[in-house]
This record gives sequence, structure tokens and C-alpha cells, in this order.
Amino acid sequence: MTQNSSFSFLSIRLAACALVWCGAGASVAHADNSGLVAKFTPTKASPASNLESQLSAELQAVAERVQTGRIACELGAFVEVVADAKRPGFFDLNGKGFHYHMVPVVSSTGAIRLEDEKAGAFWIQLGNKSMLLNQKLGQRIADECVSPQQALVAEAMRQAPPRNLLEGLSPVGVVK
Repeated sequence: MTQNSSFSFLSIRLAACALVWCGAGASVAHADNSGLVAKFTPTKASPASNLESQLSAELQAVAERVQTGRIACELGAFVEVVADAKRPGFFDLNGKGFHYHMVPVVSSTGAIRLEDEKAGAFWIQLGNKSMLLNQKLGQRIADECVSPQQALVAEAMRQAPPRNLLEGLSPVGVVK
């Protein structure tokens, strides 16, 4: 065995040990008499399988705020949001040409967000409207989706629009 093949063997063994120790899983196999070939077999558990067992109290609180039912969207489209009876906190979103199984995700903005990580889709529910987007496809699946509760909020916003935060401020250095 030459020094190079000895070095390669040691490198492969160290890499395999590191992968196993980190939980990724790996094995080393002889390809033939000419040397070793590293064979990587991922054993990573999907994030969805970890979440499916039980949602945290924080995610359950998000799930309780999700509005369900058939929600009308622009251009005559709709999204049917149905709570998963077998997995509390999970939701099925269906419509023309799509079906997603989603889980709540904590949002820093306070918006309600559901995700189907595998499909790359997510549902954003604001006070006055909702939308369904697909990051993998790079497109909005459904927009301007409004439930009866959201229609009330949207109407209240039209009747009493929020104050513009910049209104009434004078530019820096200008005195009125």
C-alpha cells in the first residue's frame, strides 16, 4: 500500500466516522483491489416526521388561529382549508390543481403561516386576506383569499384606514 492510498483510506474512514457521529450515516465499501470508494447513504429523518409526533404549545396556539373552510380568492379561485382530524394542528389545503399537507410555523411578524416544506408551499393568513405561494415553483397559487372573518377586518380597514406613520412629520432640519 502506498502512502497516497494509505492517506486516502484514513481520510475516508475519518469522514465516515464524522458522518456517523453527526447522525448522517455512512459506510465504506471496497470497490475493487485498486482502492476504496466511499459510499454515502443519508439517514437523515425528515423535519415533517419529527413534527408529526406532536406540536409544541406555541405551534398549537398558531394552529388554533387558522381559519378553516372554503375561502374565496381572486379570479374565482378558492382554497379549502381543512384541519387534519388524525393529526391535531396540521391542515390540508386543497384547490384546483393542488393539495398540500401543512403544519404551522412561528412567524416573527405575527402572521399565521402554514408550510408544506416538501412541496415548498406556504399559506399566509393576515387579518384582512390570505395567500398561497409556492417557493419551488416561484409563483402565487392563490391570492386575495378572504374568509368571512377577514372580510369584516378588510371592511373595517376601508372605513377607518390606519394612520400613515409618516404623515405630519417634517423633514429633518426643516422647522414649521
